[in-house]
Amino acid sequence: GEEHQGCWLGIGFLPDETGNLIVKRIVPGGPADKSRRIMQGDILHRVDGVPVTGLDHSDVALMLLSAGSNSAALTLYSPRVGTYDVTMQKQWGGALPGGGGGGGAGPPS
Repeated sequence: GEEHQGCWLGIGFLPDETGNLIVKRIVPGGPADKSRRIMQGDILHRVDGVPVTGLDHSDVALMLLSAGSNSAALTLYSPRVGTYDVTMQKQWGGALPGGGGGGGAGPPS
């Protein structure tokens, strides 16, 4: 299974055999790390209220990318605390292939 890099939120997911998206990696200093709530092994349930269980993780990546404007509301399940919601600010810039949106060349001269 190919690990999906959700770079804009600083999370790497890996689907398990039942179609759950498991948090495998948390990028230090990224939005997920700063939330202090998401841990490796947690399961992603919803993105902006839409269930993602069983979806292809590339589809989920698109949902994360298009969710909200500058933030994404995620519902996850943790063996430690049960189901919880977390809203994270997206990080744009060099994290995305193609550089992501944002930042023009400045005012025309």
